[in-house]
Amino acid sequence: MSKWIHPFKGRNRSLAVDQNFLWNDGNVYIMDNHRAALWCWLHHLQPGAKHGIFHIDAHYDAAATISDIEIDKLPDLSSVAFDDYLKISIPGWDGKPVSLIRWDNYLYLFEIVYRDTIAEYFVATHEIGTPPAETIHWEEIHMSKLPEMFGEFLDAYGGSGWLVNIDLDYFFSRQPEGIARIHSESYISAAFAAVKDALRSGRISCLTICLSPECCGGWGPAEELCYQLSDELGLEFRLPKNA
Repeated sequence: MSKWIHPFKGRNRSLAVDQNFLWNDGNVYIMDNHRAALWCWLHHLQPGAKHGIFHIDAHYDAAATISDIEIDKLPDLSSVAFDDYLKISIPGWDGKPVSLIRWDNYLYLFEIVYRDTIAEYFVATHEIGTPPAETIHWEEIHMSKLPEMFGEFLDAYGGSGWLVNIDLDYFFSRQPEGIARIHSESYISAAFAAVKDALRSGRISCLTICLSPECCGGWGPAEELCYQLSDELGLEFRLPKNA
């Protein structure tokens, strides 16, 4: 049964730290800001088991902007309520609180704090931002190989299951006329069908999907592609029209 973990606040800015919604149905989560993904994964890790990570995103989301001292002061993230997770902060240069977990560093935090739970680590990106930590083994999957190889990688690896992390901005890029889709409809359909097959087969322990509207040319294009993926997965997900 679906639910709003973080009720929809409107089509406002998302950017680095603003969270406008988090929606959940079983082991699938949809959000507008990717920093929520870490919180979602922690509710699907099996104690003592290792999981694969498959990160599909224009960006690496692995910036090392959190110090060891700040990490040591973190509460147990698997036990905090989502609103409290969003409120985790540090003092800024002006003394005002600044959100610690951002859209560009949550994956780094997972690498460092939960590295013992990682079996395999694959990324498919546009190679934007800081790559994953050098202290952990990871592999980049070329864009041309993603639809056909996605299922094969999930079959061959992954330990006790996969954390599949999709940012819809992977399917967009800045063009002369603005941000627009860069893949054919057949490419997108093949990629979404592969995700559906893996989800229905039980290979995916947790699927997180992010709209990142500013990176997709706005809420409209992001929602359109999200609804296409939602329909493919059999999810009854729609944002309120007039909010």
